[in-house]
Amino acid sequence: MSNEVQLSFSAVYRVNPGAQGEMSEFVAEYVDAVRAAGPSTLALSAGLNDSGSRLAISALHTDTNAMEEHLVTVAPFIERSFQLAEVETITVIGNPGARLRAALDANASTGAEVTVVEYTKGFLGAGATAR
Repeated sequence: MSNEVQLSFSAVYRVNPGAQGEMSEFVAEYVDAVRAAGPSTLALSAGLNDSGSRLAISALHTDTNAMEEHLVTVAPFIERSFQLAEVETITVIGNPGARLRAALDANASTGAEVTVVEYTKGFLGAGATAR
């Protein structure tokens, strides 16, 4: 495996009023599902701000296909997230596949700020593993 990360995804969500109590459990279930799906997601970080009003998620994938597989894995969570939060911003570094492109377009149509930039160069730190 290359020591370069070829697709990076990050998003910030505005948590719906009244949904803060559910969000910690939702995040834990989401992270566990992604971890169980296999090594194509190199890293995943998710966190809530102090007030619970914002959720941030960041993921690193080996390539475009890995991100497409990730979207299949997390489809049930995406559907559930619509009840809990609204996407504010998404940033992708790399080449979105068809599923990700459709998701980005759908989010942009609802007012989310979507930024996609070409992957130029990067690395996966020494000692890092695919899990």
